[in-house]
Amino acid sequence: VSGKLILNKKAPFNKKEVILHEEEGNVINIAWRKDLVAWANSKRGIKIMDIEKEEPITGLAKPKGVVEYKNIKPKCLLYWESDSILLVGWGDTFLIIQVTTKEMNKNTESISMRDLSLMPSLVRKAEITTIWQSDCVICGLCPYDANNMIVFGYPLQTISDNESQDNTTQSNKSRFSANQMIPNQPEIQLVRRGTGKILAADLIPMRNWETTLPNQFSLNCTSWSKGAYIWSKGFDCEENKNDLKNLVASPQFFLFSPQDIVVGKARNVDDRVKWNLENKDIQTAISIAMKGKSQLKLHSYNDLVNKWMHEMMKLNKYEEIVVDCGIYLGTDVLLWETYIYKFAKKGKLDVISKVVPPCRTLDGSANLANVRLQSSIYTMILEHLMVSKPNLFLNVIKRWGNPKDFKVRGQKKDLYSIAGIMSSIDSYLRTKLDPFVLEAKGELLLYERHFGHAISTFLSMAKVKANLKKENLPKITKKMSLFKKAEKDESSSRSDTDSDNSDEYAKVFALIEQQDLFNVVLNRVLELILLSKKNAGELLVKRLDKISVAKVVPQLRHRRDLQHWYLHLLFIEAPEQYNTTQYSQFHALQVSLYAEFSPPFQPRRPPPYNSDFLNFLVNCPFAPLEVALAECEKRRPPLWDEIVYILGRLGRTQRALTVLLEEVDCARRAIEFVGSSEKDLWYRLIEYSKNNARFLGSLLDHAAVYKVDIAGLINGVPEGMTIVGLQQKLTKITADYRFQVSINQSGLSCLEADHLDKIRRLNQMRRRGLRVKVNYKPIKPSSRNRTPRHPGYYAFACGHNIVADSSALMGFDDLKGVCPICGIKK
Repeated sequence: VSGKLILNKKAPFNKKEVILHEEEGNVINIAWRKDLVAWANSKRGIKIMDIEKEEPITGLAKPKGVVEYKNIKPKCLLYWESDSILLVGWGDTFLIIQVTTKEMNKNTESISMRDLSLMPSLVRKAEITTIWQSDCVICGLCPYDANNMIVFGYPLQTISDNESQDNTTQSNKSRFSANQMIPNQPEIQLVRRGTGKILAADLIPMRNWETTLPNQFSLNCTSWSKGAYIWSKGFDCEENKNDLKNLVASPQFFLFSPQDIVVGKARNVDDRVKWNLENKDIQTAISIAMKGKSQLKLHSYNDLVNKWMHEMMKLNKYEEIVVDCGIYLGTDVLLWETYIYKFAKKGKLDVISKVVPPCRTLDGSANLANVRLQSSIYTMILEHLMVSKPNLFLNVIKRWGNPKDFKVRGQKKDLYSIAGIMSSIDSYLRTKLDPFVLEAKGELLLYERHFGHAISTFLSMAKVKANLKKENLPKITKKMSLFKKAEKDESSSRSDTDSDNSDEYAKVFALIEQQDLFNVVLNRVLELILLSKKNAGELLVKRLDKISVAKVVPQLRHRRDLQHWYLHLLFIEAPEQYNTTQYSQFHALQVSLYAEFSPPFQPRRPPPYNSDFLNFLVNCPFAPLEVALAECEKRRPPLWDEIVYILGRLGRTQRALTVLLEEVDCARRAIEFVGSSEKDLWYRLIEYSKNNARFLGSLLDHAAVYKVDIAGLINGVPEGMTIVGLQQKLTKITADYRFQVSINQSGLSCLEADHLDKIRRLNQMRRRGLRVKVNYKPIKPSSRNRTPRHPGYYAFACGHNIVADSSALMGFDDLKGVCPICGIKK
């Protein structure tokens, strides 16, 4: 009332009073936090001071346009959220003020050293980090969590808004007119801190609110949000553990008016569960209860799950139950066992077995790898699946893995008894051979480390599976006759080794090599190939020392397609080892297999033509050509492409050309074949072309490329013969010929230039002097001539030099200037 703000401080012998504020208007509100005090007055706005150092930090003016209702000035709300965050609500304006500490920038040029030493090194400053305007007069506020806060507001609505809502664009609703206002019922709002966006709002039914003024409402909190403290800048949770240990997740607040007190709090888990149950959304209620099990007081999580399960079972929606039950049941062993038995009574164990732990849920959101049920549960599931769903039985065996690898409560305990399941499997297999059950038995034997027996079981499984496919193939073909012919042909052409599961059974083949179990598969090669064609091929080619060709081929005598596949694989993958005399006995068999399984002959096939059979004939020196010729002629139609090659190899070129002209009917291949042969074949080719207009046209298309006698060919064309596109063919021949001539001339000019360049370089080198190394002792001078006499040297371009009187030069004239040592000219 006096307009003063006084701070009382203790002195050694008396009290000291410090005046912080006076003669600047009445003090509206005060907020104190440790060494910081903030206050608001009607004239100067908001001030913040450091009371320890008695230094002002900042002064902020009153927000412009603060609404006044019935000439009552709204109160200014101040709240220190942390040591550096001040929340301000004044009228309809909200501010967040951040107090920061910065290092002082000392300018040594203008300040003396004494004054410089007395200046503080750190200075506190304040800045507004957030400001927004509400749609009501703020009567109270408190933080809710890290991003949101609670505002207790008194909405005021202008009369013009009631009369016409089309003029809202002319003025902002958040700025009120003092002369045209009507009050609305007070409300509590949950708003964003940074933007002021309203997330939720509820009207508060307080008595006599129509006659209550905005400054008569207020809000207080009993506890503050930990998230709000974390949101505050510069606040360290580790340093303030003692302040935060008793805080709750969301505040509980009290709303005051002259006639009422209203307690508000955030909805808890029970409230949310109850609301969803009332709206018949039980799955959402379960999800909410699952996340807050420890906070449930009025509801039981297990009761909610039981209710949902019973409702779904009444509707026979077992598949939908399985999708979510893994998440809902979680790690509760008792619940799992209860509902597994209920599914068993309904005969639906195959449905729930997909999510029985240890496993992951179907959507992958929960990991149940550490959940363990009673062994009897797993045994019951496996025995049921073995009889009703063998394929699912195998999948569950693989998914659960080795039952001896699990631990329960620190003690090693089998998930289920392998011996008991093996006994049930043996009893089942006596009545029916099922490939899925056999494969499951093999997996269990691998868990028991009975590797030899396991591999034998896998081979038996492959044989049974192949037999079942063979039995079902006629039924499939008959059924597919109702569909398109293309689909029928594709289905009927499938073999029992086309669907190769190389990755699935790779461990079996790796085990054969690691444990040296070749004696188990030595006499069961066919079953090994049926198990996995790709892996079997790699093993048979790689370990010829363990499984010889002589052992494999006889076992495949009833499967000539697999014989062909195996021998072709040897020829491709191990040519250096296979293309020898050691395996020549199999080459004749391979020739007949190639002839049997080669693709049918197609006339007029353009070059280059290549096939596996032709590749074998070209690259295998031990292939019997006469046998190959006979096998090719047996085919209907005969394999004329291979026959042409074989006849060429046997020297029967006339017959080979006849086959090319009459059967293959390809001018380009005929020209290629004749190009390396004698001239008689050329005459034969030209004579044949004169009587066949189509063949002659094809021959003209390729004549220039293969150096055919074009002039003779054209002159020999009978008069009156019609050749389609003759003009274009002759134009092309002329262009090709000119192109070849230009290339030839360019090549000759390059060769001449290169030759001349080399001659010039050789001439320059020959004109250079040769260094001669003297290794000759001069003749002693005579009594008449005192000067030593030297006979001279012969120097050669090769670098050798010989003394003129050396015996090496005897007959030098006969050598014609050639070095007697290396033969290079002088």
